[in-house]
Amino acid sequence: MRIIQLLFMIPVVVLTGCNFRTQTVLLSDPQLVPMLQAMAASDRASLGFAAIPTNAMVYLNSRPNARRDGEMLVFDSPARYDGIYRNIEFRKTTTGYKWLREFEHQPGPRTFTQSGHTTHEYIFICFDTDGSSGSVPGKLDVSYTGPDNRLALRKDLTLEKVRPILAEWNQKH
Repeated sequence: MRIIQLLFMIPVVVLTGCNFRTQTVLLSDPQLVPMLQAMAASDRASLGFAAIPTNAMVYLNSRPNARRDGEMLVFDSPARYDGIYRNIEFRKTTTGYKWLREFEHQPGPRTFTQSGHTTHEYIFICFDTDGSSGSVPGKLDVSYTGPDNRLALRKDLTLEKVRPILAEWNQKH
């Protein structure tokens, strides 16, 4: 799971840096319509992914690679890493795009020290349709990093086990 988290962080670094094929767009931008349609065709909510607010910051990467043809990095907060953020990848089809995978980072209210830095606890949700990220294709991966004894060091986390925690966190924000 740590490899998947690392794969999630690499696009974050690239997309927030200087890249002529990466652009900041509004969620209402017409070039996102086929990607948003692909997302709507998947059942993101049942997989535990949070709804994307209409005022989200979106970085669109249109540079294709072997893994995907398009990518959105979506931040719920203008402060980027202050709220939920996600990486969503797509494959181009003859009629638009297909939603391939999504990685979502949901920060909690508590902080802890990790590698000498203070960071927020978080729940990481990942779903990959084809396994290109290193995840098992079609299997939801849920992990937690932080000091909460209910979740820490658990290898058997499921969406059902973390939903009450996510609801608790949402009440505190």
